[in-house]
Parts: sequence; C-alpha cells; structure tokens
Amino acid sequence: WDEAASPEGPVSVLVSVPDRRVHVLRNGVRIGSAPLDVAAGFEFHGAVVFVMMQGTDDAASPLDPTQKRHRWATYPVRGDAAATLSMDDLAARLKVPDEFARHVYPILTPGASILVTDLPAVRTSAAAADAQPVLQSDAGARRE
Repeated sequence: WDEAASPEGPVSVLVSVPDRRVHVLRNGVRIGSAPLDVAAGFEFHGAVVFVMMQGTDDAASPLDPTQKRHRWATYPVRGDAAATLSMDDLAARLKVPDEFARHVYPILTPGASILVTDLPAVRTSAAAADAQPVLQSDAGARRE
C-alpha cells in the first residue's frame, strides 16, 4: 500500500477473479494491491462495474465492520453472472486481508468505481496472449 504514489484523485478498484488479486488505483496509478480469497465453488463469468453513490445504509460495511455500508449502483458490462451480482454477493464470496480493507474503506468516496472481471489484470506470459488484460504493464515490469 503506497498512497504517496498518487495522493489525490478518483479511486478505482479492479477485482480480477482469475488472478485472485485486487488492485486499487487513484488517478490511474496503482496505490495498493492485495490477494483475493475466493470462496470455494464461486465462479464468475463476465464483468460488472459498481459505482459508489451518496449516503450509507444502516448495515455494517463488509470492508470495515465498524463503519456503515456504502450504497452502490450496479452496471453489468458483459455476461449473465454480471447481471445478478450484487455488492452483498461480493462480500459473501470474495475477501481481502483486513489490513488492506482498512486502507481501502476511507478512500472510497461517491463516484469511486469497482470493476469485477473474469479477465486477468495483467498479461503475464505469451501463453496468455489471447486473453486481453484489463491493465497493461511494461514488458520488463515485475508482477507483485
């Protein structure tokens, strides 16, 4: 986690189910990354974008149970699963380390987006060339 890499600006979160990884970007610069624990049997095919709205619910946030849950608008991008996936589904099936979640919660503000996808975040080998990555990286970049 390195908020100094981009201290201000809009926040986006990329959740790559096949990579089992979450990336947090601010102004398009990655400020954090963490492993993703995917519940046994959970399969996701497609992509969905969640956009944070104004206000909170009375329920606890799945990221930080000491805080209230944000409200989210859901925009299925592709795939049948994307049309039915909710933020509650994500919270029940996808987990990040608690310390990472405590970093993410306070920087989420209305307009923040979360993209959940069945695509890899970064192409890591020539064998994966037919799968288009969500993020591009330099050819010599080291994967974290």
